[in-house]
Order: sequence, then C-alpha cells, then structure tokens
Amino acid sequence: MRLGIMADIHSHYMELEIALQILRVQGVDGILTLGESIEALGCPQKAGYTADLPLEYGVQGVWSNHDMPLCMDPSHELQERFPASVFEFTKNCCPALIQRISGLPIGNPQPIPQIWKRCGNCLRRDSI
Repeated sequence: MRLGIMADIHSHYMELEIALQILRVQGVDGILTLGESIEALGCPQKAGYTADLPLEYGVQGVWSNHDMPLCMDPSHELQERFPASVFEFTKNCCPALIQRISGLPIGNPQPIPQIWKRCGNCLRRDSI
C-alpha cells in the first residue's frame, strides 16, 4: 500500500498540480491531504483552481484551521464568494476520517467534539 500525503497547500494550485502528477506517475494507491488545502481568507479564484485538482484526482482529506470556515456550514457570504468546486471538495473533508484505502485514522489530534458528532465521515471520540 502506497499513499501520497500532502499538507499545507494554501491554495498553491500550480505546485499542487505538479505534486499530484508526480504521485500519479509513482502509482500511489490513494492520496490524502492533511489540511490547510484552501485558504478561506484567500483569493476565491485560486481556491477554485485548487479544489478542482483534488476532485479530479480523488483526494480525500481532513481540514485544519485555514479550511474550517469552508468545511462546516459555510456562511452565505463565503458560498457567494467561492466557486462551487470549493464546497464540493470541502464537504468530503472532516476533522478526522477513516481513510478508506488503508483504514488508518488520520486527522486533527484535538478535534472539537460537537463537530465530530455532526460529520458522518468522522471517527467518534469514543470509537478510537
């Protein structure tokens, strides 16, 4: 089992595209992002380009502080500002998830309990 693991992309979509191409050539079995993929306070156009790539490559992920406003009940203002692809990508991200390829729990070590309860993909604190 070979996993490609990325983090701290911060909407740098050109570098992300190169990394994803390398991982595809390397033949990884799955790709994870460990958060801070998209800047909630950054440029919406760059965020859209950044979100399109993980969707194309089937990247799964968890979010962190830079992604959080886009992941859980994004405000109406954010929904108007950012392209739909951003929310399509982030709706599949959680503070933690069971990586479907390997079954490994990956995510924020100190999740907010009420968010864990609201997200269907998340590991429950009592199940760890």
